[in-house]
Amino acid sequence: MKHGIRKFTICAALVIGCLWPVATQTQADPESTPSGIGGRVQGFIQSHYWNVLVTSSAGNVVADFLTAADGSFQLNLQPGTYVLKAYIRDVGPYPIRWGTPVEVTLAQNDFVTVSLIITAPPLSRLV
Repeated sequence: MKHGIRKFTICAALVIGCLWPVATQTQADPESTPSGIGGRVQGFIQSHYWNVLVTSSAGNVVADFLTAADGSFQLNLQPGTYVLKAYIRDVGPYPIRWGTPVEVTLAQNDFVTVSLIITAPPLSRLV
């Protein structure tokens, strides 16, 4: 009999221990769920790390980062309006080619996917 009670106590403790985190788990605060932007830079060079500049609607720089090798990126941001521009950085501090700017407005708990396009530079005429 003592052996049966001991087994029951151990099993009950294991079940309660396993279910305790589920029972005490609270729902996520909607304000803590991040808003953000993700996407890919598409350009004339495939499989390339691109720079992406993110500015606020007021023109302040929010982020300036490199994408993954395939051009993809993901960034958590506060709700608001942002302008994203992809570019290729030259060896110097100035970009040699800007992509088309994309304006994005994020609401609370909103995640937007964008494509940032960089076109090929014009070919110079050979003389």
